[in-house]
Amino acid sequence: MTSDEPSNSQCWTAPASIRQLSISAPALTMGTVQYEYFIALRYLRAKRRQTFVSVITAIAIAGVTLGVAALIIVLSGMAGVQEYMRDKILGFNAHIIVSRFSGIQEPGEALDKIKSVSGVTGASPFIEGQVMIRGRSRSEGVMVRGIDPATVSEVMSIGDHIVRGSFDELSNPSIPGPDQDPLPTIALGQDLAETLAVFLDDEVTLIVPEGSLTPLGMRPRAVRFRVGMIFKFDFYQVDSTVALVSLEEAKKLLRAEDIDGIEVKVEDIYAVNEVQNKVNQALGPSYVSSTWIQQQKQLFAALKMEQILSGLILSLIMLVAAFNIVSMLLMVVMEKYRDIAILKSMGATDRGVMKIFVVQGMIIGVIGSGLGVILGVTLCWLQIRYGLLRFDPSVYQFSVVPMKLDALRIALVAGMAVLISFLTTLYPSWQAARMKPAESLRYE
Repeated sequence: MTSDEPSNSQCWTAPASIRQLSISAPALTMGTVQYEYFIALRYLRAKRRQTFVSVITAIAIAGVTLGVAALIIVLSGMAGVQEYMRDKILGFNAHIIVSRFSGIQEPGEALDKIKSVSGVTGASPFIEGQVMIRGRSRSEGVMVRGIDPATVSEVMSIGDHIVRGSFDELSNPSIPGPDQDPLPTIALGQDLAETLAVFLDDEVTLIVPEGSLTPLGMRPRAVRFRVGMIFKFDFYQVDSTVALVSLEEAKKLLRAEDIDGIEVKVEDIYAVNEVQNKVNQALGPSYVSSTWIQQQKQLFAALKMEQILSGLILSLIMLVAAFNIVSMLLMVVMEKYRDIAILKSMGATDRGVMKIFVVQGMIIGVIGSGLGVILGVTLCWLQIRYGLLRFDPSVYQFSVVPMKLDALRIALVAGMAVLISFLTTLYPSWQAARMKPAESLRYE
């Protein structure tokens, strides 16, 4: 051995990743192997002396997973609540309400004009007012609505929500009262009937504030009704506070000569504004109308704002995971500075070095996003299937939290997570690419 040849003790030994890379050198020169992917995958594998970096990697993946899952669950829940509220509101209320400042005395002509408008599928008159109702156990304030049994099915799917009794009872009372005259029939929501402790064919009393004048003052009027039907719309606000009677009985009860308005159902609920304009033109300026969107504008605006704020707040989880990715990659860069120097001395470009760490961060983002999608969709499916999360319907209007899974929404959440993961890799990979081989190997 000559003096120019280094001794065995002075020979430098390449890191394991570079030694493994040298085996594939012929393939690399032919361009059949992407060494950046090969090295990025090796850096993700844990070694005994790299346990801390491996833990940081696992935390970063877990952070992305939790962030994606939380966003999917919350956004699906908010979308489900919006759809639930819309369906339940439209299940009981009409798409358009037509009224008149002076009241509608003869609705026949107006009904014919409304039904002749293209896009309208039905119309029915109504009258409503606030009364007290007394059952076996207690009294409650309710909204009594007078409906036309012959046409109400055109605007309200009440037949699909009957729990007990018959809809025909509203117009055909059959059981006589104590004075041998048939009692008028009333339909109650199931929650209201349970509160009053009344059942089918039981008697209830409706108390109207406007009564007769006596020497002791105004005396409320009390009118007896027979419970002929119990309905359930699965919407607590309706099931607990609404009572239905026939239009004629409502006029007698409220001592009203005119009806309050006409309910209109349209073919396409999202084209309701266009149909509303046609209805206004057909009826003239003496009538006014409002759509379901205008009536519930504040409710749906609040739900939309809550959905946006919840999404922004939960996005912070993904930002925390992004910082974990940055810190993990910076640690890998500091630990692998010798490997980077050797790669550059072997001809690796700055772009190639950057690609190693970009790929490593992207792998974390893709794995975390995939696991988050699986976790989020699974939990949403369990909620849809078994109703694990429940609320008080008197507060939230529903007992089981509704969920709506949307493929586009899920794809956007997962794509955003991958994009954030990509952006977080740029600084650490740039730091790795700007290393100079001579400075890195000076003390080796």
